[in-house]
Amino acid sequence: MTSTTDNDRYIGRERDLEQLTSAVDHVVDGHGGVVIVGGEPGIGKSRILEEIESYAADSGALVIHGTCYEGDSTSPSNSLPHKEREQV
Repeated sequence: MTSTTDNDRYIGRERDLEQLTSAVDHVVDGHGGVVIVGGEPGIGKSRILEEIESYAADSGALVIHGTCYEGDSTSPSNSLPHKEREQV
């Protein structure tokens, strides 16, 4: 898997990336799936998702991105625009 930029290599999370790329490949092959990424602030959740979003888009997957904030008590799907929620 290549990094989102040539100058910005992603190092140290190979196992996590392998699991996520496997999940993307599974979906691209026509199967469903859900992956939940969680953890403490600052451990690289956003960064690893940038990598996997790039990989998914390059693999031909439709990538829908939403954002939730700590303390937000709404459903995670509410972070997506209405049109994209219909696809979820």
